[in-house]
Amino acid sequence: IKVEEIVQTNHYYPFGLNMEGTWNGSFPEAKNKYQYNGKELNTDFGLDWNDYGFRWYDAAIGRFPMVDALADKFPHNGVYNYAEDRPVNGIDLDGLEWAPPRQMNGDVDNKALEETLRANGRMSEGMIQSVKDLGNSLLHPIDAVKGMVNAALNPRQTFEAIKNDFNEDPAFASGKLAGSILLAKGVGKVVGTAAEAITASEETAIATQTATKHISVQANKIAGDAFRDEVASIFKNQGRNVKTEVYKSTPFGKRYIDIEVSKGGKVLGGVETKLGKSAYTVEQRAKDYYLKVFNNYPVNVIRKP
Repeated sequence: IKVEEIVQTNHYYPFGLNMEGTWNGSFPEAKNKYQYNGKELNTDFGLDWNDYGFRWYDAAIGRFPMVDALADKFPHNGVYNYAEDRPVNGIDLDGLEWAPPRQMNGDVDNKALEETLRANGRMSEGMIQSVKDLGNSLLHPIDAVKGMVNAALNPRQTFEAIKNDFNEDPAFASGKLAGSILLAKGVGKVVGTAAEAITASEETAIATQTATKHISVQANKIAGDAFRDEVASIFKNQGRNVKTEVYKSTPFGKRYIDIEVSKGGKVLGGVETKLGKSAYTVEQRAKDYYLKVFNNYPVNVIRKP
């Protein structure tokens, strides 16, 4: 490669932070955002995070700002760690797992790595298919209700069908899982009408539990709103305009964005604020994925430990 053919140069610290040097100013027209590990650098809100698919990554601290969705399966590993804290002999493929690195000649050193990369693409296709399936359900509600009732009345056949899907194409089936979970919620509304047989004592116990849970939920909401307002004030101090609790419509249902950030009249995207280990649910992920892909509206998650 000739020097004049080079359009961009990047040098990284082990955890992916760009090194400062003379090369940074050598190519002012460089537009490539796919940098460390080939992951897209997202400069929205000035955060400079890398999009790893399942999680955002902050190379400045060498950590993911949100909890690992598979944390329960890997108790030896921290919930925010990047590549199990082994960036020298491996990479983090998609925000969920460590994998061996590529060789210097560009070939993949491990077939499993190739398969995982292909699986990521199929998983994205599965997510998109779940959106299409839900849209079709809205257009044909009677058929959708019949299908849900049949699934509820025949759990064994339903389970076998799901198992076959995962055996044939686990990545695609995993992508569709979000839509399946959302559709399954409708089953409870169709066939779950037998709750009227609860005794008076059981009703009293349930009412007590509900009241206790309500108090806990309210306390969590107050703390969550306070953190949301704290983050919103930071954006305001940076000269950005913010709105809170902004409604967005998706095929998965209503989505209320904690903070919507704009600048100069242009909407930059949304922010979901989380406290501690509060879940970033499959339902929320599905809605945010739809907003990003189909509405060009990225939603970033900011978590306070």
